[in-house]
Amino acid sequence: MGDRAVDIVYNTPDSMKIRIRDAETKDAARIVEFLKEITTESEFLITCPEEVPSVKEEEEFIKRMKRSLYSLFIIALDNEKVVGSLTFIGNSRKKVRHTGEFGISVLKEYRRKGIATRMIECMMEWAKKKGIEKIHLKVIEDNLAAISLYRKLGFEFEGRQEKAIKLGDGVYKDVLLMGIWLGGGERC
Repeated sequence: MGDRAVDIVYNTPDSMKIRIRDAETKDAARIVEFLKEITTESEFLITCPEEVPSVKEEEEFIKRMKRSLYSLFIIALDNEKVVGSLTFIGNSRKKVRHTGEFGISVLKEYRRKGIATRMIECMMEWAKKKGIEKIHLKVIEDNLAAISLYRKLGFEFEGRQEKAIKLGDGVYKDVLLMGIWLGGGERC
């Protein structure tokens, strides 16, 4: 594993070998391609296709994530193709250092293979090692597959942000707040 926080090979039920590892600056172009694809196929992301960052911007984002002791950026790869992404943004301030929020996306053709589950499990294992006790997430109210996955992994509903998302056709969507208590960890 070296100096990477995460570096595993996950064997899907249909015998695919998916590598899950830390994102590196050398991955920026592949990540941008992934973002271009995922933003066109999923209505549940807050990023629109025209908002996908440039390769240079993505490189800078990866550098910032790697500098942060309490943040994690992992990708899922099928050979060299990025098929999934998870970012966990933690906090450096003492009173909230025990918390963080994550977002995840997996390409449509790679869903229902356990990839998102394994990525979240990797993130939770990493978080426990970092002393992070509470993980938050936000999910659009009608993303039922994601909500089901989060509940299966132990996340609970904690609240709702009404009309937090406004779609291009003027329709508003609520965002559900979910979280999981990992317990343990150090106190300030």
